[in-house]
Amino acid sequence: MTFGRFRGAAALIFTLGLIAITSAVAAGIVEFAALRLKPRASAALEAELKLDAESALNAAVAVLREYAEIDGGLYAESQGWGKPLADGRVEFDGCEADVKISDESGKIPISSMDAEKFVKIFEEWGMSSASAQQAADCIVDWCDSDDARGVFGAEYDDYDRGAARPPNRAFKSFSELAFVKNANEIFFDADGNPTDFYRILSENFSLENFSKVNLNSASEETLAILCELESEDYDPDLYRAIRGEIGTVDDGKYWVESLSDIENRGARFVPRAMAAASASLLKIEVTARRGIAEYKIVAFYGTETSSGSSGGSDGSRTNSSSSGTAGASSSGGNSGGSSGSMTSGGSGKSSAARASSMKVLKIHERGTL
Repeated sequence: MTFGRFRGAAALIFTLGLIAITSAVAAGIVEFAALRLKPRASAALEAELKLDAESALNAAVAVLREYAEIDGGLYAESQGWGKPLADGRVEFDGCEADVKISDESGKIPISSMDAEKFVKIFEEWGMSSASAQQAADCIVDWCDSDDARGVFGAEYDDYDRGAARPPNRAFKSFSELAFVKNANEIFFDADGNPTDFYRILSENFSLENFSKVNLNSASEETLAILCELESEDYDPDLYRAIRGEIGTVDDGKYWVESLSDIENRGARFVPRAMAAASASLLKIEVTARRGIAEYKIVAFYGTETSSGSSGGSDGSRTNSSSSGTAGASSSGGNSGGSSGSMTSGGSGKSSAARASSMKVLKIHERGTL
């Protein structure tokens, strides 16, 4: 009897041990499978999101082409292309897509500035003449391709050992000003915080390459800088005339199609040296979402002569692309996919031709899962 009880207890212990071992093995298999399958699932989701984002980008390009065809050019966000997927213009299955388009050419390309121009605007902003000249020459020396020092500038050997040295290339970020000799203390305070000079520069200048500033998209500060560069006082009527707040507005167009239109609306002076009345470089920001996962694309859409000088953001992939028509279903509104022949005439002819030659020049991509 005692022996039978012992056999029963041993069997029970063996069974429980077997169950524990089996459970541990099963848990290990599940954990191993999860670790192996999770990257595959994440990669598959990222691939889907990337396709969604690219489809949204192509849809946005199709909308831009239609606006250019209808209006004879891309002039201002007030045409309606700033939110190209708004109001159900384009629908996507299984994902949410947000697209925002802004006119990068509404800013002043910093690549167009030389030391003399920098000094002129820096002094206008309230810098002393000495500080303006030193900052201007050091900024130019930081970006130019040679090692010739400006009169008040600084080249490689003028920087402390171990400090960042001039890379002799265009700025990739305005934050680089923190390392530019004689400019860092102007654009950043003692705690490293950006000053008001930094704000004015970063908000009104672009790191991208293009030749003309689209006055339709320029802020009042940008317009004032353009006037200063041509040694003219800024008149608020310039901004008002561009937006149709004074003068005659034809056919509900609260934008201008030529610089002459601004004068005809009553502006006393119109800057012309670096000015245009149509966009030459648009920034398209796309976010595609599936649940909590999202994928972002930042693309620049312009002519071949407009190309970005800055690199991709941290963690992004930078590609060159020529975007076609949308890979999404259209549900009315301005979402056509064909570029067609653009209506043109008079001052709008060159704008229409420029718009028809615009394409996606580069893409920065970043997935977030």
